[in-house]
Amino acid sequence: MTDRYDESFFSWIGGWQGEEAFYFRLQSPVVVLELDHHTGVFLSNDEPAPFHMHTVVRTPNGNDYGRELVKQHPSIAP
Repeated sequence: MTDRYDESFFSWIGGWQGEEAFYFRLQSPVVVLELDHHTGVFLSNDEPAPFHMHTVVRTPNGNDYGRELVKQHPSIAP
């Protein structure tokens, strides 16, 4: 297995303490991970808050968006 540390990046925006909202992203050629606090369209808060989060996990080199799992479904499988 080849490490990809030289092609991997981490970013952080926001607070570090208790109730402070934040966003982070870890990206490499093999995975993208994100966690983000949103204001939320249906919520009344004007600022991002740590009780409303969105996450993203992607694997660009395989099974991205579950493509391999979808192919296994009986109505799609060859």
